[in-house]
Amino acid sequence: MLLFHFFVLNFFVLNMLRKLLVASLVVRSAVSQQQWVTIFKCDGRGQTDDRWLSGYGRRGWENLNGLTLQEFAKTATKLRICTAGNYEDCVTTKGDNVALKNLRNGDKYLQPQSWDKMTHGVTCNQDCVNEDWEGPSNRLKQMWWGCGTSKNEVFQACNNDGGLHISIDNAVNGGRCEWDYGSSDRLEIQLLVPSKWTTVFSCWGHGDTGDRVVENEWQELAQRSSAVRICSWGSDTDCVESSGTALTNLRNGVKLMQDTGIKYCDIDCVKNEWSGPENRLKQMWWNCGIGGDTMFYHACRNTKGLHIRQDGGDCAWDWEESDKIDIQLLVDLPTRHPSAGPTPAPTGTPTTPAPTGTPTTPEPTTKAPTSNPTVTPMRFEEYKALCALTADTGKDACKGLGCKYKKKKDKAKCIAKPGKKTKCWKVTDQDVCLRLGCEIHAERGCIGRPENLFDN
Repeated sequence: MLLFHFFVLNFFVLNMLRKLLVASLVVRSAVSQQQWVTIFKCDGRGQTDDRWLSGYGRRGWENLNGLTLQEFAKTATKLRICTAGNYEDCVTTKGDNVALKNLRNGDKYLQPQSWDKMTHGVTCNQDCVNEDWEGPSNRLKQMWWGCGTSKNEVFQACNNDGGLHISIDNAVNGGRCEWDYGSSDRLEIQLLVPSKWTTVFSCWGHGDTGDRVVENEWQELAQRSSAVRICSWGSDTDCVESSGTALTNLRNGVKLMQDTGIKYCDIDCVKNEWSGPENRLKQMWWNCGIGGDTMFYHACRNTKGLHIRQDGGDCAWDWEESDKIDIQLLVDLPTRHPSAGPTPAPTGTPTTPAPTGTPTTPEPTTKAPTSNPTVTPMRFEEYKALCALTADTGKDACKGLGCKYKKKKDKAKCIAKPGKKTKCWKVTDQDVCLRLGCEIHAERGCIGRPENLFDN
């Protein structure tokens, strides 16, 4: 009997420890990131009447979660102009570029106008362009301008015969939309905004993890997400990602991430809905009735296929195996938080007596708040370690910390610069900005000097 009680106690202790481990790892999985969001798109000269999208997410075309474009721009840290669908062929803002400032002020042109012409100049030669923008040299050469620009143009490289011209709408100046004036291109304008991958469901193998729901508010999170992905636990690369049926189902409160309106889905059908490694996509086709009430994903009749039950059953990329798998949402965009209720109507009589001629308190009794919230300073060794840990997350994440990114063959490095070479304006993470000793400016983002990196 004592032996029996020992085994029972041991089982409960181990189970509780496992749950604590899962919880700690889930916190790790909610990694803050940033993503590029398309706000403007034209499909060529004289094309696309509705150029300013009300869409969100990398593939979303819905709304800005209650924000206006101006409010949305205030959450962004960068802007870029790209050949549509080719995000290697882009020019991106840097430094104190007026483009993002204009959007934050409610304007839709990306060059200096009015008073800004006094400080930035009426024209902008190649050196001027290189100071405000980065990207391929051939594109930067298409951005200088030599005359007064117009508020009817998003961008007008006037007097540059091979220059970038984009009209605000299709009814202005023939609806210009081209890198090279007089030609016709498909172009996008995007903003870099905050987002994070958040684990909402998780399983640790066949028959394990009876309660696979990690976030009880998963449907509400899906409403604010632009993508869903299924990943091998702990990996950001061994994943398949979708912004189609899978995400729509989750937004509608349905955990199954397949289309119940079709009887089968071959590999071409899968690739229309999902992106990811070829070997994983091949594990997602199905050819029978799918288990809508019991499964997250059911690659039925695919004996090497993905099977994930909503309860403690299947959990594997390959039906005959057993894997640890996370289902995550790319939660993005801040929302406008409404007040709890309407503000009460004012009373006819003031509730506070009229002020006397003499103040009742000669001096303030409470000190004025500091300009920045109290943060833990980040010294150089911690900053160096943070940069190194970011190496595998990509170039944008590394440079967003103000670090230097290097990639040789298949090995990437993210290297911290010495304090005197670290530029605050390159840091896009606000927490890191403040911990380095920089300051947050409402319009310009991170500014100042990284004072804490000098205190070694």
